[in-house]
Amino acid sequence: MRGGWRLHWRHTRARQEIAQGGAHRRVEELGELGIEGGLGLVVLALTPRSAPWPPLRELAAVPAHLWFIGGTLGATFVVTALWAAPKIGAGVLFSTLVAAQLCTSLVFDHFGLLGLPEKAANLQRVAGAGLLIAGAVLMARG
Repeated sequence: MRGGWRLHWRHTRARQEIAQGGAHRRVEELGELGIEGGLGLVVLALTPRSAPWPPLRELAAVPAHLWFIGGTLGATFVVTALWAAPKIGAGVLFSTLVAAQLCTSLVFDHFGLLGLPEKAANLQRVAGAGLLIAGAVLMARG
């Protein structure tokens, strides 16, 4: 069930980065950025989901350091994307992100990291990752 949620998140990320990049050039006060983030949370909360929200006791059981790490990594990603998008363009940014995610997932699968079942990095899978890397390079040079 959670796969549908991830697909929705990835599909909307490009539009989010473009919209925030435009807002970044216009917005000078942190208060306005807080309003944008708050509105984003409201929209996220109201978006229909294929899986129910987890119970509060499950959320409370998550260790505090994981909330901090997740928030820090997410904020770092957004700030980096906002900084890079105007310099390298959306096509290069997202082709590089997708290629990097695919290569990382290939390593995770091969070694069974994060509790995933091991799936060998065979020639077809490595070639697929190589083609994505080649596409990112072509986007950067084009």
